[in-house]
Amino acid sequence: MPFSHRVLVSYLLIYELAKKLDPYVERKMIPCIKFGRAPVERLQMKECVLCVYCDGRQRDEVWEILKEHRVELRAWAYERETMEKWSPGGYLLERWISSHGLDEEEAEKVRDGSRARFEKMFKDENAVFRGVEQ
Repeated sequence: MPFSHRVLVSYLLIYELAKKLDPYVERKMIPCIKFGRAPVERLQMKECVLCVYCDGRQRDEVWEILKEHRVELRAWAYERETMEKWSPGGYLLERWISSHGLDEEEAEKVRDGSRARFEKMFKDENAVFRGVEQ
């Protein structure tokens, strides 16, 4: 199961940290890193987020790498938990809908789109999960 480690700091600190972590990604010690260039104000975020993705079996090793780079704050989330938050009725999707001031008809279209996207993504339960296209 993929995990993501979330680090909440300013963009410049995240950018510097990402540069330091890049060699670990290149050596495949860390599978993936993503970060925002600005806080998502519509979701009422005040800081940038760096997500470090890894298989659950790697989380201790990846956390040791992060600690070597003075990362002290972490939040664990399975990819499934994040997707549930972006599914119809999920906390993040509903917050996004609200932040855009959508009427109920528009909101329902967004929910339908989310539902269709996740249904398509998980249609074949034997398929290898390739992540969520951004």
